[in-house]
Amino acid sequence: MTKLLTIFPTLMIGMHGRVSYTKAESLHECAFDIPLSRLLLETSKSRYVPSVVTKMLGRDAWNHSGLLPFVADAIAMKKTTKSRAVTALEIARASSENCARMYSRLVPTLFLPPTMTTTKTTMTPATTSRTTKGT
Repeated sequence: MTKLLTIFPTLMIGMHGRVSYTKAESLHECAFDIPLSRLLLETSKSRYVPSVVTKMLGRDAWNHSGLLPFVADAIAMKKTTKSRAVTALEIARASSENCARMYSRLVPTLFLPPTMTTTKTTMTPATTSRTTKGT
């Protein structure tokens, strides 16, 4: 895996629910080897439901983006070593940043600059008014 990442310096690797399967040892090795700066989370095929969810819901479970935290948790367990613990939150954050970087031309407003002000919308029965805080 590291050789592939060296040959293609902008390559991103996506991992899906199958990484949580006990017998998917090659995916476990890949999850360990992939640097966080090159990792993406995927939903992939409907049959690759994370094993934790399959145990809870049975084989009728189907894959969707709401299960990505389970994928992130499975990858975090594979990346954790005795000297460094990796959390699912770190995996999710890195994946989100990588996705934003990868699709930066398509989604230029994904992350707003910190100088943007926050707006608060208040609803009244007669009208809708919008007030801006921090101006």
